[in-house]
Amino acid sequence: MCQIQIPTLSICFTTLLLMTACEAKVGGACQYINGAEQATVSHVDKSYVMLSNEHNQFETAHNLFSSPPIKGQKYTVHYQHISKGSCTPMLIESVRLETMP
Repeated sequence: MCQIQIPTLSICFTTLLLMTACEAKVGGACQYINGAEQATVSHVDKSYVMLSNEHNQFETAHNLFSSPPIKGQKYTVHYQHISKGSCTPMLIESVRLETMP
């Protein structure tokens, strides 16, 4: 019967730990580009608001709105989208109600 001794097991574990610690980091520093698009409220749920246009859909929290959003209202969505790295693809910064001229 083969028996593994504690020192041997400890050496194996330490070696494995060091090997995984030396692996290259995935992602690195992320960079974002600012953007803004007009979008219409397409869905209002108790946990989120969906705004959409012909190019994108933006799922946002209620706290970004200065007043309760209503389906069909038009907003300008200000966001940052990732240009480098592997962080969050899009960060919505603010939504502003479109005012009629």
